[in-house]
Amino acid sequence: MLITFEGGEGAGKSTQAELLAKRLRDAGREAVVVREPGGTHLGEDLRRILMHDHSATSVEAEVLLFLAARAELVNAVIRPALEAGTVVICDRFADSTLAYQGYGRGVDANSIRTLNRWAGLLRPAPSVALLAPDGAGKSTLAAGVQNSFFFPVRSVYMGLYQKTTAQAARPGVRGMGFVRRLFTQWRRYLIARYHQARGRLVIFDRYTFDALLPPRHNLSGLGRLRRWLLAHACPPPDLVLMLDAPGEVLYARKGEHNADLLEQQRQQYLALRPHLPQMVVVNASRDAERVRREAMAVIWRICAAHFI
Repeated sequence: MLITFEGGEGAGKSTQAELLAKRLRDAGREAVVVREPGGTHLGEDLRRILMHDHSATSVEAEVLLFLAARAELVNAVIRPALEAGTVVICDRFADSTLAYQGYGRGVDANSIRTLNRWAGLLRPAPSVALLAPDGAGKSTLAAGVQNSFFFPVRSVYMGLYQKTTAQAARPGVRGMGFVRRLFTQWRRYLIARYHQARGRLVIFDRYTFDALLPPRHNLSGLGRLRRWLLAHACPPPDLVLMLDAPGEVLYARKGEHNADLLEQQRQQYLALRPHLPQMVVVNASRDAERVRREAMAVIWRICAAHFI
């Protein structure tokens, strides 16, 4: 776990960092305190330049010096400590560069984030797919996470079989429906990757894994190939949340299909667990707020393990 303390000069960051480290050590946890810039031989040398050398320095050079110190600290101290299970407490980190050099000295904030990613400090944000039959609350959960999560969140719909009015009216050309569906999934996935690259958590409402469910009708060999291609059209997300509720509960919520069909679909989704190791089943028969809290706790664990 990486914990950072941010704030203005004299706010008590160093004091609070040491107090937290002592509390963790008293509780039997390994903890290390580092500072920025600093914490390594190179970092301390750069700190002396940045803090005590009052010769004129361009803001661009200043940003790159901070980034050089941070990259060395991450690779030499922070990442090895995290991999060993040690809690790392950092007196300042990336937010200080955004605040002082970005909003304080006018450097483009997106450029600073890009430099952080280039230096290996930030990975693309994780992605989460929501799977369930109709009535389980996928859209409600996606909206709830988007409105209350700690990071910026974007929701991307990945349903395979939603047919628009324009598509329904378009003359049929054999095989073109499959091509359009495949292209649509790729386009949506690329939109999601764009948001992930900018540090936004992506929630997929449905996913290509729907094509792994047994078809309602017998398929030809070509039909089975098409479903396999759809199921594997996009790379798997970091986490799959299967919202689980009995068929009669799902039917009572939306009145779509019938309870027996929804229960059958529920069992088919649950049967995907051996094929999707990143799947976590969430009890969706409860009220939306409890489902949101449980889902956010699972998502947060993925985020905490994903960054740095």
